Amino acid sequence: MVKNSKYTYLDELERSQQLDRINAMGDEERRTRNGQRPRRDAEGFEADADRERRMRERRRDIERKEREERRKKKVKTIRIILVVALIAIVGAVIFFARGIFGKGSGPTPEQPPVSFITPEPTVSSTAPVVEGTPTPTPEPEAPTMTPTPTPEPVLAWWEYYSEEPIPEGDIVQVNSQIYSYEQMCRDLNFLRQRYPDKLQVYRIGKTADDRELLDCVIGSENATKDVIIQYSMHAREYINTPLAMRQIEEFLKNWDTPTYNGKTCGSLVNNVRLHLIPMANPDGIAISQGGFEAIRNEEMRAKLNDIWQYDQQNGYGSADYETYYKRWKANGRGVDLNRNFDQNWETTGGRSWYSSSGYAGESAASENETKAIVRLANAINCIGEVAYHSMGSIVYWDYGTTGDLHAKDEKLANVVADLTGYALNSTIDTGQNSSGCSDYFILERGVPAITIETGKETCPVPIEQWPDIWERNRYIVPALAELFGGF
Repeated sequence: MVKNSKYTYLDELERSQQLDRINAMGDEERRTRNGQRPRRDAEGFEADADRERRMRERRRDIERKEREERRKKKVKTIRIILVVALIAIVGAVIFFARGIFGKGSGPTPEQPPVSFITPEPTVSSTAPVVEGTPTPTPEPEAPTMTPTPTPEPVLAWWEYYSEEPIPEGDIVQVNSQIYSYEQMCRDLNFLRQRYPDKLQVYRIGKTADDRELLDCVIGSENATKDVIIQYSMHAREYINTPLAMRQIEEFLKNWDTPTYNGKTCGSLVNNVRLHLIPMANPDGIAISQGGFEAIRNEEMRAKLNDIWQYDQQNGYGSADYETYYKRWKANGRGVDLNRNFDQNWETTGGRSWYSSSGYAGESAASENETKAIVRLANAINCIGEVAYHSMGSIVYWDYGTTGDLHAKDEKLANVVADLTGYALNSTIDTGQNSSGCSDYFILERGVPAITIETGKETCPVPIEQWPDIWERNRYIVPALAELFGGF
């Protein structure tokens, strides 16, 4: 055991003093050390006792100071441990809160049990945001796209969190040309809060630029039939997204009010469930509304600039950059989604490279948006599909089917044409050759399907046409619920 240096010093000092006393003593003290009684006076003994007492007191002072230092170090260590523990607890609380509430702040609706959904974990990626503008280069090579690593989408409860209060009156307002993805999400959250027992919102996949594809479900959980109604698959046709949102709100508002053929909207969905996809191409719409800078992924944006340069080199699209992106039709990767379905994909026409429009993709259903719709159809008992596009004020039907399927498709087309006043158009008579969404549902899945084209002019459809579009399509959703409920 190593002796404290302070104590060693005191011992040496004491031995030195004793040696001095021995040297100072005469023969009498040396005899005393040899066992004989010392002859000392009282003063000498008292002096020795006094020195010993002072030595003991000094040693006790040193011990006391050392104990005080050890106590202070212990208190300091405990304080450090408490601070670290407090920081860890606060961090855990924040992480736990984010895990429960998702993004934003404020209360979210409780997730209802849904029998036709099998939730699975999804992988979310975060793309870097880097500003950039297109810089033409001479003779660009044909653009390519790296396949996105996003796993196949699945049905899952949509998480959205906001402290904003629900606005008074109508939630969906269509006052300007631009109705963005962010506005759609905000309005859907308000609608879900106002009608929690009537509207459920699920995500069915994610785009390459990490935007969620949403399925708005209206109808009884016990319904045995499902119908898909999808909007804005072509980017520049985004006028149909606010149409979908207004149709959803109108249907929910009239849940208990006789609105269509003397029936309440709630009664129309007792045996049928409606799946409305208000924005089937959010990445492409972001481009059409805000340019390539609206794409957050740096690599994707660089590829889009390559596409623009190659289209210019080959004489496609406007040479004016702003006009070019406003008329963008494809998704964020340069694939025309309405040519990407697995029906007649091998022989469909169009361009052979990634482009603003007309490219069918590297393979059928290669895109996340296409996969999401197919996955949804596989997860439900889909008995029909309606696709909203623009332009022309036309209802496309008659895909070459016969028998009962042809009769149901004709009935569906006539109901929509009578309500909207749009002209019927046979895809067989007009020689349509496309691997489109409606083609896929009627020819591959064997369910009635049509395409409704809104608007009268070039896309994007001017906001001035909105009142006419709304009035013509106001009752389409209750009409579809009644029709398919009877099939």
